[in-house]
Amino acid sequence: MDLFTGTTRAAQEWKRRRAEVWAVDLARYAEVLGGCYIATDADRVDRAALGEALSHLDNLPGTDGCVTATFSRDARFFQPHNAQRIDAIRDEIQRHWAGDPLEAVLLTPLLEAADRVDSTTGPHGVPQAPALPEVDLAYLDPPYNQHRYFTNYHVSETLAAWDAPASTTGRHGGRPGPRRSAGPSTRGATSALRSVFTTLGGKRWAPCRTRATWST
Repeated sequence: MDLFTGTTRAAQEWKRRRAEVWAVDLARYAEVLGGCYIATDADRVDRAALGEALSHLDNLPGTDGCVTATFSRDARFFQPHNAQRIDAIRDEIQRHWAGDPLEAVLLTPLLEAADRVDSTTGPHGVPQAPALPEVDLAYLDPPYNQHRYFTNYHVSETLAAWDAPASTTGRHGGRPGPRRSAGPSTRGATSALRSVFTTLGGKRWAPCRTRATWST
């Protein structure tokens, strides 16, 4: 179980090794990546339909939409021609593949391509464990500073949710999100992690005595 999966890198490696994997996160972009890399098995994908869809999307002319307005004119995350391509492709996925098994598989390369042509570097500005099954290994990489991830990764969140421009705020095109996690705060980190550990494995989990380090 990759409990704060984010970009799903750890979960992807486990799946590559043929483990049964659970990937969990509150972020919508993480849900998209998990839907592609973890929930979708390659041998169950209609490759002909996928190839046709990718070819169609790749040949779309750019359009002037909310990404261009918010993240190219108001904030300089993308050059205009890249923003227009993102607008065209994201609109087309929403129009023809929303709810389709290929939706996450098509959205994922768009998110990754958008990250590669982003003019900035780095970020842009507690999952629910009780319902999950018992697992042999849980990997936790929780929030590590005082900033909300929904603020740091608001471009990816907006592309995944596709609810802009009404959702954006401020000169950097940020978006509101859930309240700050207890994890990054000195006051809340210990109790929050203890609650997660207790839920996952009861007495099998115990904190180390060293600062900010936990182990079995």
